[in-house]
Amino acid sequence: MLEGCRGTGKSRFLQEITRAAQQRSFTVFEQRALVLPTESGLVGPTHAANVPREPDGLPRPEKPPVHAPGSRQLRGRLTEQLDARIEEHSALGPVLVAIDDAHHADPAWLPVLSTLTPPVSDHPLVWALTRQAGQGGPHIDRLFGTHHARVTRIELGPLGDPVVDELVTDLVGAKAAPDLLGLVATAGGNPLLIRELVQGLVEEQKIQIDRGTARLLSRTLPQRMHSLVQDQLRALSVKSRQLLQVAAALGKCFAVQHVAEMLHETTATLLPALEETLSAGLLVGHSERLTFSHEIVWQAVTESMPQSVRVPLCHEAARILSGTGPDHGGRENRPGVRADRSADLAPAGSARTSGADEAIGPPRVLSAIDNEVASGKLAVATTLAQNALTRPMSPLHAVELRCRLAHIMIMSGRSRPAVELAEQALAERRLPDTLRAEASAARVLALSLHDEDQARREAETILADPHTRAGDPSVAIAGMVLSNVLWKDGELAESLRLAREAVVNLRTTTPSTWRTHVTLALARKLSNRHEIAAADVVIQESRPTMDPSDLALHTAAPAIARARLLAQAGRLSESRVQARSALAVAQESGAHLLVPLALSALAMVALRTGDLLTAAEYVRRCRVNLATGNTPLWSAQYDWVELLLAAEQDGPRRAMDLLENHHSGLPTRRLLFIEEPGAAAWLVRLALTVGDAGLARTVLRTAEELATRNPDFPTVVVGAKHARGLLDGDAGALANAASEHLEPWAAAWAAEDLGVHILGAGVGGTEPAVAKLGRALKGFEHIGAERDAARVRNRLRALGVRRQRLATPKTAALGWSSLNDMERTIAHLVSQGLTNRQIAKRIFLSPHTVNYHLRQTFRKLDIRSRMELARLTQEHLPQSDPLAPQSDPLAG
Repeated sequence: MLEGCRGTGKSRFLQEITRAAQQRSFTVFEQRALVLPTESGLVGPTHAANVPREPDGLPRPEKPPVHAPGSRQLRGRLTEQLDARIEEHSALGPVLVAIDDAHHADPAWLPVLSTLTPPVSDHPLVWALTRQAGQGGPHIDRLFGTHHARVTRIELGPLGDPVVDELVTDLVGAKAAPDLLGLVATAGGNPLLIRELVQGLVEEQKIQIDRGTARLLSRTLPQRMHSLVQDQLRALSVKSRQLLQVAAALGKCFAVQHVAEMLHETTATLLPALEETLSAGLLVGHSERLTFSHEIVWQAVTESMPQSVRVPLCHEAARILSGTGPDHGGRENRPGVRADRSADLAPAGSARTSGADEAIGPPRVLSAIDNEVASGKLAVATTLAQNALTRPMSPLHAVELRCRLAHIMIMSGRSRPAVELAEQALAERRLPDTLRAEASAARVLALSLHDEDQARREAETILADPHTRAGDPSVAIAGMVLSNVLWKDGELAESLRLAREAVVNLRTTTPSTWRTHVTLALARKLSNRHEIAAADVVIQESRPTMDPSDLALHTAAPAIARARLLAQAGRLSESRVQARSALAVAQESGAHLLVPLALSALAMVALRTGDLLTAAEYVRRCRVNLATGNTPLWSAQYDWVELLLAAEQDGPRRAMDLLENHHSGLPTRRLLFIEEPGAAAWLVRLALTVGDAGLARTVLRTAEELATRNPDFPTVVVGAKHARGLLDGDAGALANAASEHLEPWAAAWAAEDLGVHILGAGVGGTEPAVAKLGRALKGFEHIGAERDAARVRNRLRALGVRRQRLATPKTAALGWSSLNDMERTIAHLVSQGLTNRQIAKRIFLSPHTVNYHLRQTFRKLDIRSRMELARLTQEHLPQSDPLAPQSDPLAG
């Protein structure tokens, strides 16, 4: 499943897949849009020309309306035909069905594809489909949201900064200067827009190459870019084109009611045009506003209007916005130099539009930006600040604005532009101490997100400077950054001392933005030491100092810290609530710095509670987010939860493959053993299972070195002791680990390991082993780790001991909502094509018990076949609200 916005390379990707398949002797069926079999069979390259086609060139299947009587029977018959056709071709060799622009598909046929049963292993088949993000109906949404072991979803997002730099260098044949990269950045990482922009600049000789560096001679967009945007505009209705031009005068980000006011319409009458522009990908929704999909599109639309039209239109926009106040973005949310502002568009010598325009200056801009940030609208705030910086203002106001924008960029996951802004601010002469401290704080914090070595040097320089003061933000942030670096390196005592010192050095005059970063960094370290109460106090005590100046920082960041804290305390249900809240705020506000942390926290809770389907979705979304080029707060959790999931879903061999090929540095990453006391033992257990003694020794060496350097940190000491006990088969070490682990999950695992060891030793009968396994079961059940508890119950059952499960809340009597967690898990595995015996092995039950659960499921859903169950499972996967999984075993 390939999904992305227009211009991200979906069709090119599909062509590469097709070419690779042909080179590997696949039979390839290609279609521009989704066409499923008619009565004559699957449309393929050998007989596609005989298929009736609509005027747009797409095959026209003969069909009744979707809801017409008999349509369900027809789809069932078509499903059988498609199965037969696939089997016929697969018998001769592998088959690829490549479908471009699936969002143009006829909705009548989509249910056929979404309910196909998985092919058996000796009939190799690959479907490759592309879809423009957000396009298509609910069936397409369901199809592209498929959670299936055999489905790989690839979301083609914007290119990251390093890739953009490389692409521009390839296109111009020289290293791009900052001014050129600045203009390219307005394309928002879209490959098509970047290519058209740069090639157009080269064709019109607006780029000069001097000493191997490509510099920009003119910021005016080339005709090639205008033609690209005009082609998109011509495809729209007249009303939609008018809406876009008026919106462009209001700004890159605008309120719909302002467009309606300028057009003398109501919001309701604009709905068709709004829907058309959103579907075309020219506009995107952002909180309560709409924004142009890319800044360069906004600029092109603005420049497409003759100046005789643009000037009065911008003046009218200024009159509307001047009366809205800063809460609505103010006049500063109108096009900047590259998209002429109303005052600048007026002919030479003409007067400004009004006295209200004259009164708008940097203080009001800062107020407007602060209001947008407080409302959780980082993208809007960024646009306001960038527009304002194109206007003449005093150097000090420019410095203050750059400092403000730098922190917004940090929260947005754009650390490199944040460094550039801070350095521009620091380059200003005669800078007041307060602004210099702000700029230095922003620079060292941004550096720590993508250049740790440079950040460490910068932090040490700031702390050694005799001219800095204890209450300066730069001192507090430098202390925090250096503390974080030392923490990752395993120098825990010194790191904790610096973190505490940074908090002590805070003053009441220290801006709350920096106070929050510093206090939460200390809280995270205390929680990793399992000082749960102390960490919670730090989080709670920081709240009275938090003002509403940054919704994402002061709401999402503490919630993520508390989610992690609650998970370490074994309070998974509460952790999930906090993480969901954090994710909602971070995503809504565009705080990409925090999104991966929230997703990984939710994935870990879902994994621990046995909801593998939801865990897999969170892991996927986390990986997609990390691949966008944004700079998040880095954590070992991203790789760790993915590794745990692979082991649970596909077994130890798949986990080893992932470890060797993708996360090879994880066994020596000290931060993992600091954050996860049970990680070293888990990795040793994996190594012993697959027979990799080298991995076991590497993990143990790292864990024991960390413990030796930090004897006063009980979590790392007991983690190393647990790993040593497993590798050596030392019952005493395992017993100590079971009693000394502070983290509940690790403690339960140690008890299970001890019970397994006693059984293997064959000394003293089974009673001691049953006692230890019983203790492990109680530990897992207490924190709601149902999948781990099921594994231990299976061990006890093999010893002739049966333990009752904890009582669960009552559910509805019939329907999907009546299924319990086990029934939904089994239904999901059935939809993947697993047999009862395979399912039983996967979830530690007997085939007889699996069959019992299936009978209960069939009864509740009033169905009679596994195919019906597979279809219902696909229909009830969490599509519309992936943050609200269907089951909640810890509710109440």
